[in-house]
Amino acid sequence: AFPEYCFVTRYLLVHLSLPGFRPSFGQSAICWSLLTITFCSLFPLCEAARSQFPISLGVYHVRLFAKAPVSGQEKVIKLNVWLKRISKDSGRHDAASAFLLPTQTDAVEGFAWADDINNLTNNKYGHYMTTVDVPTWKPLLRLQVWGSDLVVPANLHPALHAPGGNPLEPPWSHLRPFFFYFQLNTSPSVHCFKIYEESFPDTKAPFCLPTSSLDLCSRLAPDSSFTPSQPALWTVMLPFRSWGMNGSQWERYSQRVANRLQHAVTYLRSVGATGMLLYTERFSSHVLERYPGVQQMLQDGILIFVEWEHNERLQYNSDQALVYSHAMLGLSSCGTNLWVQATDVDELLYAPYGISWPKIFKCLSNSSGSDAPALFRFGRINIIASAVGADREAVLWYSAPSAVG
Repeated sequence: AFPEYCFVTRYLLVHLSLPGFRPSFGQSAICWSLLTITFCSLFPLCEAARSQFPISLGVYHVRLFAKAPVSGQEKVIKLNVWLKRISKDSGRHDAASAFLLPTQTDAVEGFAWADDINNLTNNKYGHYMTTVDVPTWKPLLRLQVWGSDLVVPANLHPALHAPGGNPLEPPWSHLRPFFFYFQLNTSPSVHCFKIYEESFPDTKAPFCLPTSSLDLCSRLAPDSSFTPSQPALWTVMLPFRSWGMNGSQWERYSQRVANRLQHAVTYLRSVGATGMLLYTERFSSHVLERYPGVQQMLQDGILIFVEWEHNERLQYNSDQALVYSHAMLGLSSCGTNLWVQATDVDELLYAPYGISWPKIFKCLSNSSGSDAPALFRFGRINIIASAVGADREAVLWYSAPSAVG
């Protein structure tokens, strides 16, 4: 007989002074015996179980402080920073340089978001809107290589411009994170650093990053199945949230989310997509993985949970720009045989001529006239279904999928 230890912790913490700030925390139910641990460490039969654990895409999150102008006066703000190591040996089969994009070199890349602690629910159309004076202030980030006195300044990517080359005006200029990179001239094996903002040099965040994306890229788009001309397609999905739900409603809501998730993944697969990357915190992943349909998708590898411990705020889609930025950063070293679709659960890829992916990709590539990495923008068209009335559409989405799909 072996002793078995089980831990089940799940909480939601709300402070009365910050009702729009609702972090969920805790660990998934863990029940391991000594025999189970020994068995899983020696045999690959537990791989299906491991595949259900959330992944980080090789991106690490740190929190810093900075001084920045907010509404015309200097304030101390919080910086959320996401970082990833890009190195020449981070691709596949020791030929990483063939998979990096033309502008990528040996670097630590990342993006940052500035938060005014006194205005955490500032938003436009439900999306986060930073309160710092973006046209006049940029974070002065510094990277210190572990075990050395070398300090590398951040290079900020150019600001996003509106059509015609004009700078974005508020509020659009305040909806986008700060993107940056630290150029490295060190060994690709160096993977530990410290980062700080120049106005707070005594407050540093130490961190280590994986130097290789081989396992991640091989899992999402293995060379044996996908190429730059026939790439894998993964959909990035925002966290399913409904701010203000109380405990008595969570079970019913989670069942509906699980059903809708099955519908969405089933449709994606029917048009040729490889699968879905669902951003979720521990709370939601623990709830969703209880349902058999979700469990099966996780085991089949067509649904993958991505760790996202960013706090829930007043608007359900508040961190949309951050989620998509995280996905672009995390998958940036996987090369052009992996494409990402940034969309919402009610936005579905559709080809009116009945073709599916990767033929859709071929059509898009031919129309662009270039084989270089690109961004394709799709217009959204609202479709009115004749078979199901508008009053019954929500019920259909939230109903359990039938056996025939």
